[in-house]
Amino acid sequence: MEIPVISWLDKPIKHAVWSLFDDLNKATEAMDIFRKYRRNHFKRLTHSVRYIKILGMSQPVLLTRIYSPAMVSTTIYGRLYEQDWLSASSPPAVTPTRPRRVNRPVTRADEFIDSHSRVAVLGPAGSGKTTLLRHLALAMCDKEIFATTKLQTSRFPFFVALPSYAKETAGDQSIVDYLSMKLAEYTDGYAPEFVRRVLRKGHALILFDSLDEVPKSLRATVVDQIKEISSGFPESHIVLSCRTADYDPISENFYEVELSPLTSRAVSTIVEAWFGEDREQAANLLRHLRRDEAVRSLCETPLLLSLLCIQFRHDLALPQRKTELFRRCIDAFLRDWDASRGFRRDSVYSNLSDDRKIKIFESIAGKFLTTDMRYTFPDLEVIQCIAQCCDLFGISMDEAQDLLREIEAHHGILERFSADSYTFSHQSFQEYFSARNLLAQRREVEEIRKNLGDERWAGVIEFVAAMSEDPGTLLEFLAERSGMRSIKSFPAMARRTRTLFILYRCLSSGVNIPNERRQDLYAHIVGSHSEMLGVFQNGGVFPLPVLVRDGVRYAYLYYRKRRTLNEALQPLRRLANEILWSPSDMYVRGALARATEMAYGHGDIPDLMTVTETLGLTIPVARSQPGEVGRILKQLKSRRVANLVPSDIIDESLQVLEEDFGA
Repeated sequence: MEIPVISWLDKPIKHAVWSLFDDLNKATEAMDIFRKYRRNHFKRLTHSVRYIKILGMSQPVLLTRIYSPAMVSTTIYGRLYEQDWLSASSPPAVTPTRPRRVNRPVTRADEFIDSHSRVAVLGPAGSGKTTLLRHLALAMCDKEIFATTKLQTSRFPFFVALPSYAKETAGDQSIVDYLSMKLAEYTDGYAPEFVRRVLRKGHALILFDSLDEVPKSLRATVVDQIKEISSGFPESHIVLSCRTADYDPISENFYEVELSPLTSRAVSTIVEAWFGEDREQAANLLRHLRRDEAVRSLCETPLLLSLLCIQFRHDLALPQRKTELFRRCIDAFLRDWDASRGFRRDSVYSNLSDDRKIKIFESIAGKFLTTDMRYTFPDLEVIQCIAQCCDLFGISMDEAQDLLREIEAHHGILERFSADSYTFSHQSFQEYFSARNLLAQRREVEEIRKNLGDERWAGVIEFVAAMSEDPGTLLEFLAERSGMRSIKSFPAMARRTRTLFILYRCLSSGVNIPNERRQDLYAHIVGSHSEMLGVFQNGGVFPLPVLVRDGVRYAYLYYRKRRTLNEALQPLRRLANEILWSPSDMYVRGALARATEMAYGHGDIPDLMTVTETLGLTIPVARSQPGEVGRILKQLKSRRVANLVPSDIIDESLQVLEEDFGA
């Protein structure tokens, strides 16, 4: 008898086969649904995050065009006592102005976020927190952008602007329901099941933006909702952003990182992106930034760098508009940044007028300027300073500490340097407010007379001159202290040259003085420059400037080299480059008139001093008058100076003039 194997297995086999096809159909259907939701969601999300419009922009630009990879650090100095982080690292670099917190380990933000499931991204106003989260969302939606990052795992992104969530729901709707509702608007009624499945399977990346902008009355509720989704879906990844001063730890599961200041490479990337095909304009701005430490300090955050790019694009004369630039930056922090994002912070501090806020900053800056030029301030002393302002404003002095906390949280002008001290977020802000304080008290000339030898005062002096209604007395003092007659030593000459540099910068800042007096002061600078070269000659040294594409460099001949020579040459080189990149018509005319007289003087062969002085006056004005400078240099060559100086000294400058200016 035949054994009915097929008959015996018929029912189980049918069940298995149909089960298999059923699973395949369900899997196919699930994939179709997933693709539909992903296609619609990615399209909407990409549309909402791909463009960015920073304060001051007339039109939005592609985020990828100006984005540079963000760097973060797990070391948040504002939570450490200063002595702790100083002793924990190698000796900090201390500039002539402000001590820098160094040796903070940093890593790529996208790389850190990819390897940690809960991350709180902190930073000051305008530091790029929102831009980072938008770029993460965009990378998850676009394969090409994803390939440019350090991300390893592709996830389904949800971008939640927490202020909008709080406004729309008052915190009464769970974040899961909120995400489902948003997805259902452009898909179908199965969106809630889809959202929960993506969250449960750990495929989601939830980006919570701007926790600090949630109204205080709703913040605790919103934080509870974040905690709920975090604990309910442990496999999904969550990133939230908040200002450092406004952040209270949500849970132990969140890693806290702080955005690092923009690197030089990032600054170059953003500037070049800003100016697009106008590479020359971008290169000019980058040169200005390398030369001007005060303006360069504004490049630490994308917000201020963007303001700088906007101003430079419309007005290439940064030195003449420097004070205006800083006033614009202060305004951005005080009100424009929040206003541009449709946000108003409710607090006692927000009810103070802008003039009173500025008065507080002036008082703090002035107090520590005139004591020992400190750039970090102990908590107690800052509170005492604010208390004095409160008394003047009719506010209880007991509110000073609360007012300080709100100042720190709101604007990013004053920030924690450590757990026990504060600092201005940019050293140039302190110089700006210090200058305003001195002018308000009419003590500017008195204090500058006492502190002119302190290099840290250079920026303050420039701001004082630019903002003063009558800077004549100050400029006369600087002229008096920058004359080179009777100077016989290199150290004394170096000090005078630094003052000459400050005077030139002050004149370039748009000071309010009659043209006749302005012309006299530029003539003084030309004369002092020549006298300075005489001091070098008496010391047995002949500095020979050479024009290169990025500025002026110096070679020198000597027959009696001194140990202090480098100290003397440094301020001379700095002055020459300042003249080159920020030329003044009055100075240029005076310098060329004197140089022409020497170059075409009597006799076939000029002496070495004549060659040195002619080059010293002409090379720094080469960018503004390349043709005239070229003629003077060729005239020197025709007078057989090869026996006095190496031939390539002049030839190299002529080559740059010809290649860059056609002179």
